[in-house]
Amino acid sequence: MARGFITSVFLYFMSITMVYATGVVCSGHNDSRSDCNNEPGCTVIEAQNANNNFFCVPDCEHLTTTTCENYAGCKLNSMEMCSKNSSENKYPTWETDHFEYHDCPPDHPKSEVGNDNIDFCYKPCASGSDGGTDECGVYHATGWNNIVSCLVTNTDNLMPSDDFHTEGDKCFLNTRPCNLFSFTVQGISSPNPDNVSGNAIWNSDEEHYTTSGCTYADTVLNDTLHCNQAVSYHGGQTAINANATISYASGSGSSYYCQSCESTEYYPTTNKPNEYHSCGNNPSGTTKACSCIKIEVGYYNSCSTGWNNNMTLNQCHSKCPIGQTTSGEGSTDIRDCQYEDDTQVCDVAGCKSLNQILSGAAANTWTSMLN
Repeated sequence: MARGFITSVFLYFMSITMVYATGVVCSGHNDSRSDCNNEPGCTVIEAQNANNNFFCVPDCEHLTTTTCENYAGCKLNSMEMCSKNSSENKYPTWETDHFEYHDCPPDHPKSEVGNDNIDFCYKPCASGSDGGTDECGVYHATGWNNIVSCLVTNTDNLMPSDDFHTEGDKCFLNTRPCNLFSFTVQGISSPNPDNVSGNAIWNSDEEHYTTSGCTYADTVLNDTLHCNQAVSYHGGQTAINANATISYASGSGSSYYCQSCESTEYYPTTNKPNEYHSCGNNPSGTTKACSCIKIEVGYYNSCSTGWNNNMTLNQCHSKCPIGQTTSGEGSTDIRDCQYEDDTQVCDVAGCKSLNQILSGAAANTWTSMLN
């Protein structure tokens, strides 16, 4: 009985030793929050920008000195306290009674401190990737192939992100500013990138960007409408990838409005929907005009800088004083308004032309003669 009792006690303590001498890899519980939470020395970290993603990671700081090094990614530091293993770019394997750390494979050469599995060795985003991917990469794990993972704030862990996707070895934003794409604009030889606005949205199912939200806005002279047009072109429907060129052109969805007239010789006309189908979309609080025409005979431009859409339609379109007219269209100064020879002056005795009153002197000199 004594011998059997001793044997039983020996086997019991052997079983305890075996429990403590088994390596624990917390990431093995990445498919179950409850299993992770029930495993001493493991804890759940939540994704910050990916739907319902989490990882099970070692909770080294709360492990005892006797269990610390049985958890992948943990080690005793110089003060005999358990902390994350300080080896970067390595991964552990359990070797009978301890973890051995190996260099991450050449095709996924990086890893964070405390990595507990070769799956978490990663390939950094290549040069030329979108901004914000400096701390991102693609994990070695087959299940996350081509899924971009980025460093979670206040942790040493990358996490699959909904913000980016891969194209080759580069990482690109899923919601990508349209001004990051190369582009062309119909009818404009040197378009300004600052005039591009909106975002292109990555469609992960069809693997292309939807670009209908991209807009090019500029001011160009239309010498037919005599109007400096504020034009707005949409960027089509799709772009195959981040290196595609977006083509902005007039057509469905494009529009314009007159921001100002070609010169001070012109004044704006009101919107005529049946004539100018794409006229519209001007900013709130400004005047809508769709073309400019030359100032008629008998009128002049009373605005020294000409008309713009912060003014009312007729603000600069002024009629010459009574009895005066202009010699032609496009007058830009009240001094262009003059009397004519057949201008009539009337009183109780009747009406006479200026030519009669001035005995043949030119009527357009009358003002100066009176002075």
